[in-house]
Amino acid sequence: MQTMLTQKINLKDICLSLCETHHICNGVPLYKERYKKVLSYHKTTIFQDGIAPVFIEKDGKEEAFFIDTQGKGVFQKSFFKAFGFYEDLAAVSDESGFYHINDSGDSAYNNRFAWCGNFVNGACVVRDKSGLYFHIDAQGKALYGHRFSYVGDFVYNIAVAVLENGKATHICKDGTFLHGKLFESLEPYHKGVAVAKDSLGYFHIDKNGKALYADRFTKLEPFYNGRAFATTLCGKQCILNEKDYSLEVLESNPNGWVQDLECKQWDIESKQNLDSIKDISCLRTQYDKNMESNGIKDKTSIAYQRYFSKLAFSFMSLQILRSVFELGVLESLQDKDSNKGFKTQGYSQTLLIDWLLQNGFIYKSTQSSYILTAKGQEALRLKKVFLYWLDLPYLVAHKLPESLRENKEMFSSIFNAGYFDILHKDSKQQELFSAMAHFYASDYSDFVPILHNEVVCDIGCGSGALLDSIVKKYPNIHAIYADKTDLRMNKSGVFIEIDFFLPFSIQADVFIMSRILHDYDDCKAIKILQNVAKSMTKESKLYIIESLQDEKKQDIEVKVHLLNFLGGMERSLMEYESIVSKSGLKIVGVTKLQGIMSAMEIRKEQK
Repeated sequence: MQTMLTQKINLKDICLSLCETHHICNGVPLYKERYKKVLSYHKTTIFQDGIAPVFIEKDGKEEAFFIDTQGKGVFQKSFFKAFGFYEDLAAVSDESGFYHINDSGDSAYNNRFAWCGNFVNGACVVRDKSGLYFHIDAQGKALYGHRFSYVGDFVYNIAVAVLENGKATHICKDGTFLHGKLFESLEPYHKGVAVAKDSLGYFHIDKNGKALYADRFTKLEPFYNGRAFATTLCGKQCILNEKDYSLEVLESNPNGWVQDLECKQWDIESKQNLDSIKDISCLRTQYDKNMESNGIKDKTSIAYQRYFSKLAFSFMSLQILRSVFELGVLESLQDKDSNKGFKTQGYSQTLLIDWLLQNGFIYKSTQSSYILTAKGQEALRLKKVFLYWLDLPYLVAHKLPESLRENKEMFSSIFNAGYFDILHKDSKQQELFSAMAHFYASDYSDFVPILHNEVVCDIGCGSGALLDSIVKKYPNIHAIYADKTDLRMNKSGVFIEIDFFLPFSIQADVFIMSRILHDYDDCKAIKILQNVAKSMTKESKLYIIESLQDEKKQDIEVKVHLLNFLGGMERSLMEYESIVSKSGLKIVGVTKLQGIMSAMEIRKEQK
């Protein structure tokens, strides 16, 4: 028998034999021995030619060890199981459990596991004795404290993790959630895009966990060079274009090369059952027209029924989370004693714990102990922001039909006063508003005008977060905080109580108003601007920070909320130019900030 024992070997030329009992190189057996099973060769620092795990039957039991390219055993030891070397480490098992060895054959660490994967990008998936999965480093140490029902390899430092509730998410190397979104299933990211599945089907998401388009598919592949193979809900095989997410339906040809195979087992859909459609717009149009004839109606109808049924009941998830916050459940779970501080008992407590587990806010560390996930910790941090939205705005939203019919706010009809009048007197609402305003101040955290030692006044300062950040960058400026009620978290600095609907006098070089004017209609907005203008000189600057609306950026839900709750409105740049001009001012520049916000620089109109 000819072998390659005496010839120079290139690792790239070695492959498994079809029977997987030995290796071959360029069609010739690499050695004389035959094994029960062999795995691939891998190069290591010590074994540059490569070594491979092989399996034999000995005394009725399977045994594994490693061989070099000459077919000779290395390490002088055997294992229950052995796998290939990755990053100079190989997973093996013996009577002590699963672990990794280095390319000297020595154990890489002292820990033992119920199962080990292979090292990828400096991390490896392992399973503990309780059946939970996590990642370790090359020293066998856990990369984070969480434990999951399953985790995959890190690809581009992001891995898929399955929670105890069966939902999947993406995690970073420190165990934190990448986007905090949960899906029915997930795949690793490929060039910044991952395949996800919800109750309606498969789709692609970005690194924020946001769907790239509205469509769903029964089968879907990652994008490769701008194209992804997909199967639509109506069973059509398509190519999805990454550029504009259009669909090209693949035509079937009964007279094509498949006919030459003369294979009766092929199950090919006939040409007459395929619609000749080329893009997604046609797909939807013909799909709607031919729904009855091609049998698609039931599939799509059921999908939409599930979607709308879930949407209609989504209010309950919000109310459960509000109850979790109101009852202090997340705070109590931070204590070592999981029952400490619980305001519910028995069945109610079980319901809340199960809901938190199912939605990824907590995970079980022991039989009776729970730990907050990264999602749970972030939710607790934003507790007051969430409670703000589910308090007065949620109550007033029940009169949204009346708001839309009458084109006016409904708050005053419920509470016999405007929101800011109530806020001026209610300490609980002040606390929630301050937390909300402080949180959303991050939308314009990159607004930092060039300053030196000017007097800077924030009109309607709210939580004071914006001017606080400016003072931090320019400590030599003189800061003035102005509002009807002092809701600042940091009470340092000068505060002046004003009602900007009434004339006031504040001497400042720079005035700032962030997210004030969108709370009011044009008449009230002009009144505010006119009062600010009275304090301005020809050298003064006024910066108005708002979200400028255009045809491509329509925050419809925000607009509806502003109308319903305050009688306010978002505006386009042209609409701001109009009310600014009517106030004796003019816009001299606009700076686009991060996200949705823009800063308009305004000067006094020279007469």
